[in-house]
Amino acid sequence: MEYMGIGIFLGVTGYLVAGFFNDQIISVAPLFYILLGAGLSINEIIERQRIKF
Repeated sequence: MEYMGIGIFLGVTGYLVAGFFNDQIISVAPLFYILLGAGLSINEIIERQRIKF
């Protein structure tokens, strides 16, 4: 689960960097929002698992 979170974080970061330099070319905004939501939910799941143990 942690590896998925790291991968999603890197994907979101890459999208933001690419959007900063090429605002006109980025056309995958729905994918960005899906990844952002998945990353937030994975962080929540990991946090709940750490509180349990």
